[in-house]
Amino acid sequence: MKIAHVQLLPLMTGVQRVSFEELIRLDNQSVDRYLIYKESGELTKYAESAGIKSIFIDSLVREISLINDLKAFYRLYRLCRQEKFDVVHTHSSKTGVLGRIAAKLAGVPMVVHTVHGFSFPAAQSKFAKSLYFIMEYVGSKFSDKVICLHQDDKDIAVNQLKTKESNVCVIANGVNTDKFYPAAGNAQNNKKVIGMVGRLWPQKDPITLAKAGVKLFSRRSDFEIRFIGGGELEVSLKEIINEAKAEQHIRLLGWKDDIAEQLREFDVFVLPSLWEGMPLAILEAQSTKLPCVVSNIQGNNHLVKDQFDGLLFEPKDVDGLVKCLEKLLDDPDFADRLATNARNKIESDFDINDRTKKVCQLYADKLGLNVNEIFNPLIKKVIQK
Repeated sequence: MKIAHVQLLPLMTGVQRVSFEELIRLDNQSVDRYLIYKESGELTKYAESAGIKSIFIDSLVREISLINDLKAFYRLYRLCRQEKFDVVHTHSSKTGVLGRIAAKLAGVPMVVHTVHGFSFPAAQSKFAKSLYFIMEYVGSKFSDKVICLHQDDKDIAVNQLKTKESNVCVIANGVNTDKFYPAAGNAQNNKKVIGMVGRLWPQKDPITLAKAGVKLFSRRSDFEIRFIGGGELEVSLKEIINEAKAEQHIRLLGWKDDIAEQLREFDVFVLPSLWEGMPLAILEAQSTKLPCVVSNIQGNNHLVKDQFDGLLFEPKDVDGLVKCLEKLLDDPDFADRLATNARNKIESDFDINDRTKKVCQLYADKLGLNVNEIFNPLIKKVIQK
């Protein structure tokens, strides 16, 4: 069997990690595993070490580009014809549309798409909203299965995009609890560590966290904020930090390979996103037994119940975020209670092996196979870093 996941960028962030975690749990004795994406990068290292083949298509770009998009579509179509994939599984909005149409026209038996949050509801203009809506509508017609991460996205797929309900299913993201486990004991640091992990771009809105950090710094000095990730907003973040002379309190650490270890150094996790599907970053932080402070948006508020396993604040509300952070800094018992509830929830409801088996069951049902011919949960030997 040949199973290919289609991505865009060679990063090792949420969407890419979802693909990687699924692919390493496929039985490599019976399945040839492929990742198709733009270019070599961090994801390539992980793929190679796990025996997953990487195929690069340099015309895959995030922005709309007629020439590049036609090139990418033709390359995807030719690949599907040449490799005779049994399953093509796409991710992300535009890549998902190109990949699904190309795979279906090339005769791939099973075409699957995972929705990591629909982009059109959060679009800033009517034109963008209409364009993204049309793309998702067309893509859905070329899908055998559309996987949504929560019920709200399924409702959008069925009611707005008019996708056949039998073609849509809800399978929540999962996390490797053996890798993302709590720190042993409490580190005796003078400063509490507040951290964010993710790409530094407008969707994740790291600017709001930086501004909250500056405001908090004007009142107290018993904390530091760490940004783990890189991206186009890095320069803007540096300007905010430097202007406030807060370099000792707000640090940009860039991309890190050891996310699980980094999380174990945090006391509080923050995700101020403007839109999300079901963020793997939140699940990993909760699995590491951290209280999570996240924006009150669809996707985030499916994972964080306010006052129970984390705190919610309204998007772009700097003062609201500051208030949440102060509450956790001032009341460590309350913070620990939230963290304990978060870890317990992950252990019972969000195991990555359970998720991957459900995805493999979709493949198996379509291809007339037993799921155990595809799925192999024995991955202790695979990279844990």
